[in-house]
Amino acid sequence: MPEDQWSIRIQAARDAQARSRYAFLASIVISVALLIVVFNYEFSWLRNFALGNHPEPPPGTVQEELLKERRKAWVQSTGLDISLLGVNVSESDLSLLGSFGLYVLTIWFFYCMRRENHLIGSLLIDADRNNDKQISLTVYHGVASYTVFTTIGGDEPIKTVRPPPPRHTSPNRIRLINIGLLFLPAITILAMIASDILSLFESSPMRKLDKPLWALLSFQEWLHVAIVDGLAILIFAFTITKCTEILKFEYATESVLREFDNLMFPRPVSA
Repeated sequence: MPEDQWSIRIQAARDAQARSRYAFLASIVISVALLIVVFNYEFSWLRNFALGNHPEPPPGTVQEELLKERRKAWVQSTGLDISLLGVNVSESDLSLLGSFGLYVLTIWFFYCMRRENHLIGSLLIDADRNNDKQISLTVYHGVASYTVFTTIGGDEPIKTVRPPPPRHTSPNRIRLINIGLLFLPAITILAMIASDILSLFESSPMRKLDKPLWALLSFQEWLHVAIVDGLAILIFAFTITKCTEILKFEYATESVLREFDNLMFPRPVSA
């Protein structure tokens, strides 16, 4: 294979890695933003002010004005502004709209990870079959140097050149962190569903505060809750399935890179 074709394929693999990182980052940012909305609605200190769980200040005082502003701040914190689309999603709609958005993002992430694995895997296979040490080194370093979340070596710093440091296996805590971040969209959807169900047993600031919300809903509203949360649970099942497939491709990419690393640089692994 001509040298320029190797360069093109290495660049294609690096582009695939970049796309996967962008999709991964987007899923983390959006998931965290939605979790913050859920937290603000359920556990924020401002919620106490909004629901009136404190003595009302005298009218016309500074405390009264501050209370009004804090109530406004709480209401604003329970929504998510998407300036790019020019829309605002409130907490009451997160369980469905937020879940659907995260599922679409997870599908995008899955396709990026699958393409990355296929490109890197086929490139390493062809480089191994080529039996050219220089080409193999170029391919390996061209791909491995562009990895961020895929771990090949350990976390210990390189302190010496001679003798070269032994290769360490990655600690389990890093793997657990990566798994948690990969499944963050599914975790976020579950949190939004739980918040939606929990709100039924709490007093609503939009209705009578002396009764839980479930005691005030009409039949049509109960039907709406059942449909919305039912769809959200279905989306959660689809999302966690896609997250599992993403993890499978992440493991596969890391495995093929580790194997190629062992073929290129055979040396004992430290205990």
